[in-house]
Amino acid sequence: MLDDSAAREMLIDFRKEQFRLQKQKLSGLEIAPEQGEKLERLFEVLNLNLTVKRFLDAEFRFSRLIGDIQNIIGEATAELIDPALLEQLSESLGEEYDEEE
Repeated sequence: MLDDSAAREMLIDFRKEQFRLQKQKLSGLEIAPEQGEKLERLFEVLNLNLTVKRFLDAEFRFSRLIGDIQNIIGEATAELIDPALLEQLSESLGEEYDEEE
């Protein structure tokens, strides 16, 4: 990807659009069908570029590997974690977040 500036720019443009739609969705705004279709078309075009396709495939495999590792750690430590303590920690972090806003 470092040597292919066109591929890099296409990927950056795709990620910008992807993050913009995610931000829109997280802020409670509905995503219009046209917006979703545009993102799908961009993804299809990206996959025509072999460099970008390989990058996205590797990124997907890496993401899945990280998810598997998290699941293994979660299962291995599940018995060690006190649910009441997690609840208390979650509430405490939520209060800190509210204070920052």
